[in-house]
Amino acid sequence: MASNLYAVDGKCHNPNFGTYGHECGKPATWLGTAASGFVSGFCDHCKVHGDEAAGKSFVRISGGAPVPYEVTFTGRLVRTFFAQSEAGAREMARAWRDAYRYRDDNCHILSIKPAEGGA
Repeated sequence: MASNLYAVDGKCHNPNFGTYGHECGKPATWLGTAASGFVSGFCDHCKVHGDEAAGKSFVRISGGAPVPYEVTFTGRLVRTFFAQSEAGAREMARAWRDAYRYRDDNCHILSIKPAEGGA
């Protein structure tokens, strides 16, 4: 299983405009999920003020490394979200679904389970 190291390495990966891709690097206290489903870590400061934080949905990291959860939607659509718990994965899945306007297409979450080799 491939891991998204931006989500599980515990670092803030916010690069502000004009820094030529230099990332913050402080300890991540939030996971931010883009509409594409890509997840990366953010510190408290960059969550509020970071250029890369715009348009992301956030889940607070409360301790321990986030683990991958496999979420199955209607229509056999399957996505993996990194979260602290099943409830966190459900929240992230809903935010992703709503960002892509799948709600209009009657897209529902059918199941959430730890991804193979994950939790």
